[in-house]
Amino acid sequence: MKQLKTKYFRFHYEYSEQDQIIIGKKTINITDFEISEYSQEAINSFDKTLSVFKKEEVEFICIRCKQDFITSKLLTESGFVFIETLFNPFFRIDRLIESNLKLDVLDANKNDLKYIRKIAKNSFKKDRFHFDERFDKKIGDNRYSLWVDNAFNNPKFSLLKLILEDRIIGFFIVEYDKNKSVYWHLTAIDKSFQGKGLGSEVWNMVMNKHFKDSYRSVKTAISSNNISALNLYTKLNFRFIKASNTFHKFLKS
Repeated sequence: MKQLKTKYFRFHYEYSEQDQIIIGKKTINITDFEISEYSQEAINSFDKTLSVFKKEEVEFICIRCKQDFITSKLLTESGFVFIETLFNPFFRIDRLIESNLKLDVLDANKNDLKYIRKIAKNSFKKDRFHFDERFDKKIGDNRYSLWVDNAFNNPKFSLLKLILEDRIIGFFIVEYDKNKSVYWHLTAIDKSFQGKGLGSEVWNMVMNKHFKDSYRSVKTAISSNNISALNLYTKLNFRFIKASNTFHKFLKS
């Protein structure tokens, strides 16, 4: 992750190989975007930075920034399109949660990947790539399928499968840290098992696994476009500790 800082703004950024593979365009993801002032000079300075990226053949930029009217105004005037608000639910796990659901939460193996890819490809329709109508819907579908493969092959992550009555009904991509906290990068239940009241029970069982493994908190991120996920985490008594806005821009040749 690189940092860029000027008189008017600062941010961290990285080139996303995964998004480039899916989108077919050289992509930069920007985080922690902040401005020190709003002025025409600030807009001009930011536009010059964008022109530098353009010279490097960058074609698409995603920015995540704090919820701030002035920051949003500057981005909009620089041609960025607001896509979503991203919430960060947090839960402290201080006990085992009672449940009658007989669900096994296990590490996935290579033979599971084909089915888990299928679940991922069909589960996410409220994300930023689906919500941005300038993208073909297949781009969003394929992005999550690739995400499963990348997580399985990266020791930084764990791909967990959810087994109910000897059948995989969903998966979690998780990341463990040294502070006994877990980050859920991607979570899904097979569409054929949705709408059956399993959501909160399944999520509680995953948290029970974390508790047994001596982890004491969990964090994740969900889009404001995903009302069902917002309702689920509210029901589970997660705290919504912060939020950020997401903006997209295509750099035209």
